[in-house]
Amino acid sequence: MLPDGTSVSRQFFEIPTTILAFCLVGLFILTILRWILDFRLKSKLMSKEVPEALIHQLIQPEKKDSKSQAIKWFFIFLGTGIGLLIIKFSMPIGLHSIAILSISVALGFLAYYYFIKNSEKKNIS
Repeated sequence: MLPDGTSVSRQFFEIPTTILAFCLVGLFILTILRWILDFRLKSKLMSKEVPEALIHQLIQPEKKDSKSQAIKWFFIFLGTGIGLLIIKFSMPIGLHSIAILSISVALGFLAYYYFIKNSEKKNIS
């Protein structure tokens, strides 16, 4: 029940939750599959007596810049917060609120893209 007395259908909670669950399970399966395939590739390369320096170059763990990751999540949460704020003040119910939230998250990603693009230009100069 919303503050104005209208009720929200359970589908607005069940469908996104189901999609999120499938995405998390898929991400888990892909991560495990990548670990297994990396291990098999490393084993085959070692059996062929490839130099270890070359193996480490081919199979490097992802190096994630923690500063970049923090900025990315800042922009995502900022976009989500702005979208939720717009939804709160405009009180659209249903598909409109999902569209507002999607657009605001997309704008957050766009802001992150431009931030990374500008920081790469500064590093090159």
